[in-house]
Amino acid sequence: MEDANSSSDTTILITTQHHTKLDDYSSIDQEQSSSVPQRPIPKELMEVEEVDMNDELMDPFEWATRKLIPIPKQYYWEDSDNSEEAPVDPKVLPLKLKLWHRSVAAGGSALRMVDKMGKPVAGFLGLSSSRFDYVTSTMSERDWESSRQIVSERRKHRQEDQLEDGDED
Repeated sequence: MEDANSSSDTTILITTQHHTKLDDYSSIDQEQSSSVPQRPIPKELMEVEEVDMNDELMDPFEWATRKLIPIPKQYYWEDSDNSEEAPVDPKVLPLKLKLWHRSVAAGGSALRMVDKMGKPVAGFLGLSSSRFDYVTSTMSERDWESSRQIVSERRKHRQEDQLEDGDED
């Protein structure tokens, strides 16, 4: 029974060390880092989007970003299609590339958070409801039927007027 406990403790220790290796790069010894297989950076991660920097319609913010940071065609977290291969080691990626990847991830997280917080506010202020929601929400079935009849009569008159105007030409 003690053997079972010691093996589970060992498993927990190994898992904890592995987690530490991924998160804290400053405390990794050369011996520890060589035990975890890492693959080199695939060329797809180093390919950048090609755009015309002289385009007059390009947003100034986009122009400045593209001038400073090469925007990749593929992100390193999208590259792990094969679970058999070792993941790309973020330590070997260039600083500009890591900065861009983290800014995209942070922007996506911020957008999701603002969207989540904004939906109740927009609903409270009435920005997400239709223009005449205050009228249609209080209509009875009889009112709806009357409204449908009026709309059908107006469409019929409009079609008749268009046919008469077409005959005069």
